[in-house]
Amino acid sequence: MVLTGTSVLYADSFWAPTVMTLLGGPKMAAVLHRIDASLVYHYHEDDLEKE
Repeated sequence: MVLTGTSVLYADSFWAPTVMTLLGGPKMAAVLHRIDASLVYHYHEDDLEKE
C-alpha cells in the first residue's frame, strides 16, 4: 500500500512514473492498492473485534 499510495501522492516526483509503469499503470496500481487495503483490514479485523 505504501508503494501504490505514495506514487499517487507524489505523482510529480521523478520516481513516481517509473513505479507506476512497473506496477502496470495507474488502473492496475489502484486495483493493487484496494486489494492490499482489504488484506490489511482482514488481517487486523480480529484486533478490532477485541477492543
